[in-house]
Amino acid sequence: MNIVLLIGDHLRHKKFLEILSNKFKISYVIIEKRENTIPDASFIKNKKDKENFIKHFKNREISEKKYFKLNKDKINTEIISIKNISENHNECKKILESTNPDVVFTFGVSLIPSKLLKIMPKYSINLHSGLAPYYKGAACNFWPFYFLEPNWVGMTFHFLSKKLDSGNIIHHTIPSLGIKDNIHDVSCKAQLKSFKESLNIIKMIKKKKLKEHKLNSNGKLFLKKDFRPEHLRIVYNLFKDDIVKHYLQNKLYKSKPKTVSIYD
Repeated sequence: MNIVLLIGDHLRHKKFLEILSNKFKISYVIIEKRENTIPDASFIKNKKDKENFIKHFKNREISEKKYFKLNKDKINTEIISIKNISENHNECKKILESTNPDVVFTFGVSLIPSKLLKIMPKYSINLHSGLAPYYKGAACNFWPFYFLEPNWVGMTFHFLSKKLDSGNIIHHTIPSLGIKDNIHDVSCKAQLKSFKESLNIIKMIKKKKLKEHKLNSNGKLFLKKDFRPEHLRIVYNLFKDDIVKHYLQNKLYKSKPKTVSIYD
């Protein structure tokens, strides 16, 4: 099984690589440069919003270091770092053509240009942070908290397509909720569980038992510009980052998404 990864350069992306490479030979890894883990907050005028913004991303970094500890063993695979997939698509194309992969996983990278999609194998799968089709685009495990639905946090394995996060769905990863969980605990638990479930997806590809599903449910596409520091007031000022606790204590309205599982 010839596997190629296109991933971001944050800790969560490296943990995904580590878990996969511990079980399978990864032929090549293309790592795309991402934004800083703690964004610049100088543009925020409101003092409380700035405090929330800084707190939110610092807490995310703390949680990721807790959940995504890396082993010191060197990963034995070829790795190349690029600035941007679209800008470096010719370089990516050469790698894909030379490796001729059976499977491509993308996670945490920008939209794959059509020039690359055309040469990718049948099993080209994106790992999306969010439950698609309900939450597509950016920050898709933040918005369920904003809408007071922490049980809608999750990860989606879906086939790559021209439209963002719109390919047929293979599997949804749903994390378990603990009463002491904060927003980043839930997101990290979902990601870590999905990394481990990717191993089963590869096994199903080998056995030619992988199924895909088209969900016609309506969702929303969130862009990076949709997220504003003011949105964090719901999580940190109104609920003190205890939204999961309120949910589990039946203090919030409950609804359940329709999900797909490789185990069904």
